[in-house]
Amino acid sequence: MDVAVIIPTHNRTAYLLELLAALENQTLNPTRFQVVVVDNGSDGECRRAAAALKGCTPFRFSYLHEPVPGLHNARHAGMRAAECDLLVFADDDIIPFDTWLEAICEAFAKPDVRLVGGKNLPLWETPPPRWLERMWSRQKGDRILGELSILDLGELGRDIDASLVWGCNFAVSRTLLQEAGGFHPDGMPWELIHLRGDGETHVSNYMSEKGYRAFYHPEASVRHRVPKERMTLAYFKKRAYSQGISDSFRDLRISRGVLAAAGSSPKPGEIPRLWEAVRKALGVGGGLSDRARVEKETAAAYRKGYGFHQALFTKDEKIREWVLKTDYL
Repeated sequence: MDVAVIIPTHNRTAYLLELLAALENQTLNPTRFQVVVVDNGSDGECRRAAAALKGCTPFRFSYLHEPVPGLHNARHAGMRAAECDLLVFADDDIIPFDTWLEAICEAFAKPDVRLVGGKNLPLWETPPPRWLERMWSRQKGDRILGELSILDLGELGRDIDASLVWGCNFAVSRTLLQEAGGFHPDGMPWELIHLRGDGETHVSNYMSEKGYRAFYHPEASVRHRVPKERMTLAYFKKRAYSQGISDSFRDLRISRGVLAAAGSSPKPGEIPRLWEAVRKALGVGGGLSDRARVEKETAAAYRKGYGFHQALFTKDEKIREWVLKTDYL
């Protein structure tokens, strides 16, 4: 089984080069995988680095330039360039385990498995503040912190809910991705945040509806960078605002009949359960002892994003057309 590793990137050449260097250490034979870097509108540094790498990697390497902004556009360009049917989408700020690709192939050999993930462990670029360290370390059993896209589900391989396979480490069959109509909009520049959708969540929901297996393999794992600027209340509020837009996008597609309603979805405009952990942890130490204030600010940011998108959908015909597209391929 051959693998295509698809890496969208935007102006993070230093991170990208560290990831490509790490891929040279994979236990999977390099003749069995292809790496496709998709430059989503970066400056010239990424293109120059890719040109220097041509013919110098043990694995098959290709570089694409996708000028239309949006993570989904870069992912779809990578899918079209892939030479095989097992697609591994990765963020440019991860460092994979050496066993990453071999474990993914092993998991896909199981019957009806169409989606595979592993651990996404934090790679703190500076020591985390006390409140964030408590968020990550205080839990017993599974550790899940969606706001930073990090999780650890233990040392045993097992079937999991597809919603626990995240875009920084997202291995999927081409057939399933095409059946689902591709990824929904995600990773938009802030000036285009109104075009945001629910990204790979749509693909995960589609897979669950079809009854396919999502599998967690502890060796199919990566370390995901957490820079200093993400270790702040301001960042978590920004994530809450963006999540509000994503949930509005989903709810509008459900209400207009484009999507089937998901049984576990929150009520329209309701702040998701995932923020409960944020509020509790931010209320302990680190100079942020006013839990009520943190709860109020985080919830307000979520509802502001949700309301902004709902209002825009009502008044802007082009936004309505964008949200209600059949697919984004």
